[in-house]
Amino acid sequence: MPLAGNSQFTLQSKWLSPSFDGNIIPSSRKIDKTGFSANWLFNEANLPFSTLITGAKTINASLAFGVSLLQPGNEYAQTGRCIKYAILLIGLSFALFFIMEIMQQKPVHPIQYVLVGFALIIFYTLLLSISEIASFNLAYFVASSATILLITVYVHSHFQQVKTAAYFTLLLSLLYGFIFIVLRLEDTALLVGSIGLFIILAIVMYASRHVNWYQSVSRTAPFVAE
Repeated sequence: MPLAGNSQFTLQSKWLSPSFDGNIIPSSRKIDKTGFSANWLFNEANLPFSTLITGAKTINASLAFGVSLLQPGNEYAQTGRCIKYAILLIGLSFALFFIMEIMQQKPVHPIQYVLVGFALIIFYTLLLSISEIASFNLAYFVASSATILLITVYVHSHFQQVKTAAYFTLLLSLLYGFIFIVLRLEDTALLVGSIGLFIILAIVMYASRHVNWYQSVSRTAPFVAE
């Protein structure tokens, strides 16, 4: 708390995740991979008292300032953040699977959707278990690669087309990569995530713009009736 008419406070640390507390922000600050530094300047113009304090009432608790050293998230916290994107990952994967089914006129059984959903869910179990014995980045790479490979082989076995399997692999890889980038961000995670979701939705809408949904339903209806 500044208790002088004119004062200057400078703080430096190698800690990489600071949080500046109080209503008074630093006059200057720098945060990089080597740590952080911050500088506060006070004078009579921005303080509610002069160079002489005549009573305790002039000391306002709102003048208090400082720095909290945040503990970066461990593998459990990072996995928890990743789980928050589970609905996005599973929903877009199912949507891609459905679009492939409509465009190629090769129906997919509901059990096959369930199996693909199980593969997407097991990814999080793999991620957490591997991250307990290795770094989170390595665990994410191994778990996502295994999941993508499993689903790609399953898609190829159903559609019997290498091109379709390659498209599925590419799109899943981009989706897992996008989620990883969002997980690594802190201050701009919401902004980047929102922009990324908008772009993904735009791509899906553009790719399916020529699909005749009514014609697809009419073609698959006799198959369902039989």
